[in-house]
Amino acid sequence: NSYYNDYNHEIWAMKVSDNVEEEEDEPSVFYMAEHHAREPISLEVNMYVLNHIISNYGSDPTITDEVNNKQIWFMPLVNPNGHKIVTDEVDLWWRKNIRDNNENGSINFGGGDGVDPNRNYAWNWGGEGSSGNTNSETYRGPSAFSEPEIQAMRDMLGSHHFVTGITYHSYSELVLFPFGYANNIQAPDHDALEDLANEMAFTIPGQSGGYYDPMPSYELYPASGTTDDYAYGEHGVFSFTIELGTEFIPPASQIEGICENNLEAALILLTRVNKKALTGHITDAESGDPVVAEIYIDGIDNTGEFRKPYKSDLLFGRYYRLLQIGSYDVTFSALDYETQTINNVSISQLQQTVLNVELEPILMVPVTGQVTDGYTGVPLAQAHLTLSSDPDNLVYSDNSGYFSFPAVYEGTYIVHAEAENYST
Repeated sequence: NSYYNDYNHEIWAMKVSDNVEEEEDEPSVFYMAEHHAREPISLEVNMYVLNHIISNYGSDPTITDEVNNKQIWFMPLVNPNGHKIVTDEVDLWWRKNIRDNNENGSINFGGGDGVDPNRNYAWNWGGEGSSGNTNSETYRGPSAFSEPEIQAMRDMLGSHHFVTGITYHSYSELVLFPFGYANNIQAPDHDALEDLANEMAFTIPGQSGGYYDPMPSYELYPASGTTDDYAYGEHGVFSFTIELGTEFIPPASQIEGICENNLEAALILLTRVNKKALTGHITDAESGDPVVAEIYIDGIDNTGEFRKPYKSDLLFGRYYRLLQIGSYDVTFSALDYETQTINNVSISQLQQTVLNVELEPILMVPVTGQVTDGYTGVPLAQAHLTLSSDPDNLVYSDNSGYFSFPAVYEGTYIVHAEAENYST
């Protein structure tokens, strides 16, 4: 449709690093903005942070070090089609994207078209704070990830090893952290999330004095299918929403000040993984190859609402955990490997704790034998055999009564044998 072609815009992601063509063994950080069309101040702040980093690379030692040792991603305009509606002043208060819900080939500005991009993520999609009514400003879409904008963000979040991130919105002068999909819920990493939210918030001056307020997202209002809940719940990213300013579209006279006021918080987020963090590589003790393993911390991962386990990445076996100062018992586990627990791992205020782990492969051996008649010793063909650990792995004895489980982990098992006209 020619009308919709006017609103067919690309979504850009910009990477800042010393080797932008390579996926390096470095933590990734994201800055995301303008899920909602009527919040263009979020785009301005995002671009301000980007410009500050690239302008000071090579002259500011801290910025230079961060760029050289991280992969920093900027997605400044998640909803470009909605943005055009607002900036063209077709509808200044348009919030959603431009999904043609009634399929009439035109955009209905009364509210019947569009999906709220920040209700379209998969984590608890369809829950509180979202609507199934297409006329609602919080219409969540027909299914999770139904919208191309959010498919792009999903693919981005799943393609890099993100550790922290900010998604900018307006308004309310808040720093929000997961979870937010229901009232009175708490993330397993609540204390570390809250600590970082506090640190960022208390550097952002408000328009009328004071500072931004930090809080769990649900304290503003419950909302499901959001960026932060998905990034944290699915990938373990410490993802924050910063609600900028005191109105959706601040006057031009306030834009520079809001941008400047939010810079320090953005840099605090960028450097968070440098301290109070556990990191290292998990490798195969024999081959040295990277291992995708789960990193479980007692006292954290067995608390709060469900999120997916933290795991090392496929490319490098690298893992990151952002923690509070203290000592922790950490368990590393992976399929086909011996589980390893390291007690009293110390986390300090000013630096990372590096803990590389070599996991021992669990050896696999064949299990063979023969099934015979208990009285006559005659071999029994077509007997059914299973191991106690894997009842679905069924083998049969051959005409000579012999059977084989070709690959079994070392250990002690019970073998169950069944044959027609014989007791088990």
